[in-house]
Amino acid sequence: MIFLLFLIFPHYSTPQTIEYVAASPNPPHGCPNYGLCTDVTTTLVSSTNVSTTYKYGCAPENCYCVDGTTNGTEPCDTIVDQCGNDPCGTPDKFNCTSKIESYDCTCQAGFTGEKCDSEIGSACATSQCREGSTCEASDNSTTGYTCRCTDKQYGTYCENDNLCADWPCQNGGTCSMVLSNSNWICNCTEGWQGRRCETKNSVLSSPVMGKCYKYDYVKIGTHQTKYKDDKMTSDKCNEYAQEKSTDDKTLKYLTLCGEWCMVSEDMLVKDDVSMKDDCKKSCGGDSSEYCGKVNSRCIVYEAGEMETDPNACEDNSTLCGAELGHGMCINWQSDVTDGFACICEPLWTGPDCENPVASACTPNPCVNGTCVLNEQYNKYKCDCDDGFSGDNCEYSKTCTAATCLYGGTCTETNNGGFKCDCLNLYSGNRCEEINRCNYGDPCVNGKCETTVDGITTNYTCTCDDGWTGANCETMIDFCTPDPCKYNSTCTPKFKGYDCTCLTGLTGANCSEIIDLCVPYWDNEAWKWIKSPCNSKDDMANCTKKINGFTCSCGEKWTDTLCDLNVLIKDVLMAIYGHVDLTMITLLNDLMQNPSQIKDMVPFITGLLTDSERSDLSWDAGDLFNWIAFEDQRLDLNRDIHKWNDVVLGNCFTFNHRDRNFTYLMRRPGRHGGIQAFMKTRQDEYAPWYDTAAINVFIHNRDDYVFSESVRYNAQPNAQSTINIFMTRYTRLGGNYGKCIKKPSEVKNYYYPGAYTTDGCLRTCYQDRMKEECNCMDPRYPQAPNSTSCQLSERSCVTEASEAAGDPSTWSSCVCPLPCSNQEYSVTWSKANFVNLPITCEKSSDVATCQKQYKDQLMVSIILPQLDFKIYAETPAMDFNKFLSQLGGQLGVLMGINVVTFIEVVFLFFGMFMVLCQKYEK
Repeated sequence: MIFLLFLIFPHYSTPQTIEYVAASPNPPHGCPNYGLCTDVTTTLVSSTNVSTTYKYGCAPENCYCVDGTTNGTEPCDTIVDQCGNDPCGTPDKFNCTSKIESYDCTCQAGFTGEKCDSEIGSACATSQCREGSTCEASDNSTTGYTCRCTDKQYGTYCENDNLCADWPCQNGGTCSMVLSNSNWICNCTEGWQGRRCETKNSVLSSPVMGKCYKYDYVKIGTHQTKYKDDKMTSDKCNEYAQEKSTDDKTLKYLTLCGEWCMVSEDMLVKDDVSMKDDCKKSCGGDSSEYCGKVNSRCIVYEAGEMETDPNACEDNSTLCGAELGHGMCINWQSDVTDGFACICEPLWTGPDCENPVASACTPNPCVNGTCVLNEQYNKYKCDCDDGFSGDNCEYSKTCTAATCLYGGTCTETNNGGFKCDCLNLYSGNRCEEINRCNYGDPCVNGKCETTVDGITTNYTCTCDDGWTGANCETMIDFCTPDPCKYNSTCTPKFKGYDCTCLTGLTGANCSEIIDLCVPYWDNEAWKWIKSPCNSKDDMANCTKKINGFTCSCGEKWTDTLCDLNVLIKDVLMAIYGHVDLTMITLLNDLMQNPSQIKDMVPFITGLLTDSERSDLSWDAGDLFNWIAFEDQRLDLNRDIHKWNDVVLGNCFTFNHRDRNFTYLMRRPGRHGGIQAFMKTRQDEYAPWYDTAAINVFIHNRDDYVFSESVRYNAQPNAQSTINIFMTRYTRLGGNYGKCIKKPSEVKNYYYPGAYTTDGCLRTCYQDRMKEECNCMDPRYPQAPNSTSCQLSERSCVTEASEAAGDPSTWSSCVCPLPCSNQEYSVTWSKANFVNLPITCEKSSDVATCQKQYKDQLMVSIILPQLDFKIYAETPAMDFNKFLSQLGGQLGVLMGINVVTFIEVVFLFFGMFMVLCQKYEK
């Protein structure tokens, strides 16, 4: 039997590492002078199975300069000048070199020393003069020199400090250097003590409160040694008493009355009282004390006494080892260090300077260097050997050029370590770290967070409310999706949006339609109207919509607001072909007062042609059952002339002037006249007509009939008989007066037919309307090619007519009487028809027949006699009558005849000749 054994070993993979290295040159990101990049690029350096390395780079426009550098020919390639104010000293001695945010100082060639003021090779070049002092070489000597000390130095090499240079003593004390010039003391003026004479050596004891007394107006009022303080205390009054006291006068009583302090040698007040009420009024400056109340109660205190602090050093020369020269005693306050303190000589120490101290350089504390002793203080300083540092030269130096990265400056520390002074934007022990959040403001509107990891530039932004984007640079667009309704305009803003609503919308999101279908008060109607659609139509419904509303009208109303009567609309469409808004008010008034339509119709029909108007009116067959002359029926088409008047409609004339044939009156009476049996057609009357009749005009065939001519109404269901009588008038004219024979003799005349005065006056009227309204009244004949006034211009016609008055009174209107005209006078009678004519008795529908019969009438026009009256003007005196009467009168008066007349003529002629001859001589 064979066994197969398979061993399977798991495969473990090593995760690949990714490393980013600094750019070269111009680390870390590729910007000169250690500038950083706001948007780094990476270049692959190497890649293996276990690691990948990228090198940083930066586009020039993305370089961000550290402080102390700026852009020149390239980004961040220029170091800002740090030597402008000569920080090293005068340029003739120093060379200053700018560094990033710093500078280096070196001496000019040929000079050395701290101040670069010593020439190389001179005595001062190697002098021991202390730092801060000035070396002066001796004349003509390469080894001799003198050290010029500052006011704070002294000694051959200015190696010692002048401890009194800073004037440490106060209150008039004077400073002296003591103990081998290792220390100083203050010689205090009287009354002062302490290390610096800063403390008084006398103390004023506190005052003692006594009793409360009544206020004494006389003594207190006249007392002079007093003062006032709103913040009064017993100590203030006590100090005032000490101030005012003298060697001869001690003011030992303090009288406090509220804010007043009185000091005196003796008691000012006598009458003491119990400590209550105003006695317990607290002092203004100390609520725990009583000061009484002015003008009421006073508290008396005994003044304190001045006590002097004893000088512990004055009578004890052994203190501080003074007798041995180990130290000196300083007078102090008695409640501090037993009233004195010791200052010791440098080689002695202890509370009384009793313990000796070895030299600071014994043994040598400097491990890797030379001990330099300062004898003034017994202190040392180590001058370390190369490569060592520390207070005792115990540490090897650690700073190298590579210790601090990216422009950082390395400084040795006293503990053997180092400290890097980094350029701004860099941090870490070796300036090896950057924080991308600290430069370039990557998160424009948010909080930047980063995990510092060397020179990587990774960061994340936590955006403030209202911002988004990788760098929080984009304001959140709250208009996406659009919250504003009905296509209103959305304007994004910080942390929100504004909706600019379309007209008619409201609300934060323009979601509310402003309801215009609301009741309103109508001042003219003096009532509330349910909605804009109900000003006329109570049945209308108003539906709100954006910036408006729609009206659903009842059956009698139409238009946008249901305020146009359907009948009015139909009328306007029939007349104009459209709704003339200027006519609506007029037609509304007409609906309220239908009788006005009779005046308005001509302004409507006047715009039509004669044929169009004729078609709108009745024809002869619509009105005439028959018409007869001299008992003979006439042919309506042949014998009756139809013509149309704007006001009257179709008119029918017998014996019209335009007919070629004229009927003559041949016999008087009924059988010689005209009879007509007619229908009034009341079934077609408009509602505004309240009278049914046929208008009958009696006129000369050449005269023009118009609406204002004399007429006679023949009423239905009756026979009207009109008897006519003609009168003829003739006028002379010429020298005897002004009359008109034909229309051309007046300025204008628009009426057809013969001239009449009424026609002339109406022509003047039309000319005035043309001037005032730029159109003519359609109710009367007009000038050729003139424009008829429309209904909208009716008000102008009415106003102009009323303003002008009767044309016969106008100076511009001259209308003489005609030279010849005829007038007719009439008598009129009416006889009603019988209630039930015979024809209707035989009808199958008696009621209908009777109704039709009542719509009919009979008209009889009769000339009772053939003769007529003539009124003719004749001359009262013509030429023949004048000569005959003149001769007769002269014959009577003078008794002369024709011969006499001839003789008189010769007499005048002879006299004329005699006169002529006389003048010739």
